[in-house]
Amino acid sequence: LNGEIQVFEDSWDCRIRGNNNNDNESKMIHMCTVEITKEMISSLNTEYGLSSKQANRLGRLLLKFKEKFGCVTTTIANMSLLGENVTILKSTSLRNNKSLHTGRRECEDNANNKINELSAMVQRTMVQHKPLRLTLGPRSTSRLEKFCDILQSLQGDSGSSGFSIGIQGRNYYPSTITTHSCGGQLKKNAVINSYIEEGKPPVQPNAAIRETCRFEKEWSNDFAGILCGTAVLPAKTMFYDGYFISLGNTRFPTAAHTKWCVGAGMYPTDLLTENHEFREIWAVLHSSVRPSLEETNGSPAIGVFLHRGKSYELIVNGITKLVII
Repeated sequence: LNGEIQVFEDSWDCRIRGNNNNDNESKMIHMCTVEITKEMISSLNTEYGLSSKQANRLGRLLLKFKEKFGCVTTTIANMSLLGENVTILKSTSLRNNKSLHTGRRECEDNANNKINELSAMVQRTMVQHKPLRLTLGPRSTSRLEKFCDILQSLQGDSGSSGFSIGIQGRNYYPSTITTHSCGGQLKKNAVINSYIEEGKPPVQPNAAIRETCRFEKEWSNDFAGILCGTAVLPAKTMFYDGYFISLGNTRFPTAAHTKWCVGAGMYPTDLLTENHEFREIWAVLHSSVRPSLEETNGSPAIGVFLHRGKSYELIVNGITKLVII
């Protein structure tokens, strides 16, 4: 900052509101100047550094992590490859999503770059011993229906048309399912990620968090209209219980879409007990690795997560209904 910044404040005392005098004192307008210096701002910047002991520990962990986990890559899952519990919606053809390809190489480079960055940080600490800076659609008038009944109809229908399920994109926040190349080191390798809070990485589905995100143009050209479901997967863990519905005509935000802080779905609770020593490294990679969306004839796992016990507006066979999950 060069020079000084002047801030003017005023206040009005309601006790003399009827006073029509023109002098400043009677108007109760107070002027003040606040000077902000570089030193004041610098004092607010906290530098995070590693002690020699911490650097030694991190250095050993990084070597063990590379040996055990290898070069970590993350991919948006293919719904048709997630097991027999997936219900494919018959009314939707699963298109080839070549235009959605973001590349495994980019994902691999992101992971390698972050590991190398951590290694370089350890080296700088050991050599210099200096602190390091780490860096709403139409309202339904129909009766309340149960999603389990709709799903049963989907699974039992043998007709060529099947059922269709859709949502209004602006009523929901986006979610994904990601898989990792080091699945053998995890309790499960199909991780659901929900973009609940704007500007923040995704988290595991959590019905208690207030939603501030919605589908936008970075996720689909039809974000303001109806997004049709392509597949349904029930999901239950100790943290959430409900259904993931993948949607057609969706894409994953690119690196140029800086508004969205994408995440790979790397939560320490997913690590095997024997790998808990790597939980800090795993958590750092969560917002550093960009998932790849590979060319596939299946349906990419980009959609919404619906929590059990809550009600949602869904478009079933073209009719908007209030459905309880």
